[in-house]
Amino acid sequence: MTKTFRAVHLFCAATLLLMTGCQGFHTAQTPSQIATPQNKTVGSAMVNPDSETDLQMSSLMPSDFGIKDQVPLEAGAKIPGRFIVKFKADVSEAEAEEIRDEVNAVHLGYIQRSQNLEVLESENLSESDQTYAELKNNPNIELVEQDALVAITQIPAPTASYPINDFLFKYQYGQIKTQAQQGWALAKDGKGLGENTIIAVADTGVDGSHPDLKDKIVQGYSAFASLPYNGDTHGHGSHCAGIAAASTNNNIGIAGYAPNAKIMPIRILDNSGYGTLAGVSAGITYAADHGATVLSMSFAGPVYSQVIENAINYALSKNTIAVAGMANTGSNAVMYPAAYAGVIAVGATDSSDKRTSFSTYGNHIHVMAPGVNIMSTIPGTNYIQWNGTSMATPAVSGLVALIKSVLQDLTPVQVKYLIKLGADDMEAPGFDIYTGYGRMNVYKTLYYAFLKLSLMK
Repeated sequence: MTKTFRAVHLFCAATLLLMTGCQGFHTAQTPSQIATPQNKTVGSAMVNPDSETDLQMSSLMPSDFGIKDQVPLEAGAKIPGRFIVKFKADVSEAEAEEIRDEVNAVHLGYIQRSQNLEVLESENLSESDQTYAELKNNPNIELVEQDALVAITQIPAPTASYPINDFLFKYQYGQIKTQAQQGWALAKDGKGLGENTIIAVADTGVDGSHPDLKDKIVQGYSAFASLPYNGDTHGHGSHCAGIAAASTNNNIGIAGYAPNAKIMPIRILDNSGYGTLAGVSAGITYAADHGATVLSMSFAGPVYSQVIENAINYALSKNTIAVAGMANTGSNAVMYPAAYAGVIAVGATDSSDKRTSFSTYGNHIHVMAPGVNIMSTIPGTNYIQWNGTSMATPAVSGLVALIKSVLQDLTPVQVKYLIKLGADDMEAPGFDIYTGYGRMNVYKTLYYAFLKLSLMK
């Protein structure tokens, strides 16, 4: 299906609608018209002046009135001099008109006549802030809100692609399916490529000498006295680390999803790929206490553990995002840590953008990511293609790092929502137990992240 995207922020229902595809807009040379007792004609429509709602504005923006720069056409932009006002129930029309005169504003129309909710427009836009303050402080006014722009949330087609010179990138179909290059091209002002983020890879360790990983490693942790955090005999942890954040544009190997993120090896699995509840919980705690932005967990087991759930909750309380693979059972078996509340649970897709037959499913699944024939790093100077939700998980962890490099204060719940918002829907419309909210999309998710950032300014 075609997904309907929703704005990250919601605005008052009375705000104006803006078509982002428009080539421009017209601003009148006189103030918007004051409602009159006669019927108003707009095109072929007739508006009864006594109806509950009779608001019809002559232009998107008020007239210039000497203001040199117009308000930027973007969602959230405040409209100077235009206010939504609700007079108290005992205020007469004569008293309301006196207040309008005092602030030098005209009545444009009613949003809800029975509720005394109307729109006013200042006749001197250069005094917009003063007018707002006077309305806000007037004891006869119950509510005042400055009007603002909203916009359709159709995402514009990508206009640029981030250039990549890594020679194995041609084998990384996952980055193509998820529009990673288009997403990276949105980066600006030191945000959007994973800057100032750390991906904790809880796994078999990470080979800190691999040419595509050696410049990315920060101090990590090993639950095993004889196994260093920056070593990896098995290869699974190094493979996951490369997917998430391998060095990019260094003319060798592959490109990680978060080109500028750092990697924190958390070695909680031994050389055969096994670990313990104690070691896992200790590793999670270490990552949370040492500044990990996101915790990538490509392991699974059927045993619920209060200790590990407590550790994950501890990490979430420190704003460390938790991501885990759904596992490879091909059934609805409940597997942990993906099934713990608050974790972003990840399933796997193939090169045809279909759910793989091995991807575990269930009510807790959140999003899908490429997990078949995924090219990445293994110990030494080597690369290999592997399959599994283990490979899908670090892709989402890399996406989390990208998001947090744009919006560093987002909570785990907010990050989870942005990933949902940007995902490409699959199979049944909306959420389903097989594919969650769909396959992750780097471009769309970062588009929403930068949109939210612009609305916060």
